[in-house]
Amino acid sequence: MDKVPPDFSKDEVLIEQLGTCSGPPLRLAVASLAIIRFGPGPGNAGCRIYVALLVGTLAVALFHVPVETNRSKFGTIPAGLPMPHCLRSLLNRFVILPAGNDDCSARGD
Repeated sequence: MDKVPPDFSKDEVLIEQLGTCSGPPLRLAVASLAIIRFGPGPGNAGCRIYVALLVGTLAVALFHVPVETNRSKFGTIPAGLPMPHCLRSLLNRFVILPAGNDDCSARGD
C-alpha cells in the first residue's frame, strides 16, 4: 500500500479487516481508547495516554493477555550496538598495534 489513490478511504479498509482481529488485542485497544477519551484527569488527553499505556502494560504482564508484543515478534533488543566496521578498521590502523609488532611504523608515523 505504498501508493494509494486520492479517493482511498482508510475506514473502508479498517472495516474490511476487522474480522482478522482477535479478541484480546481488540479488547485491550478499546479499553485503552476508553481511558484516553473518558478517563478522569486534566482536560487534555496527554496524561490519560500514559495512564492507558501503564494500565495496558500491567494487564498484559499480570494477566498474561495473549497479545503480540515487540519481544514476541522480534525477540529481545540487544543491550549494546556493534562497533561500526569503518570505525573498527580505523582504530586498528591508527591506535591499536598489530600483535607482535612493537615499532611505530604500524601507526603510520
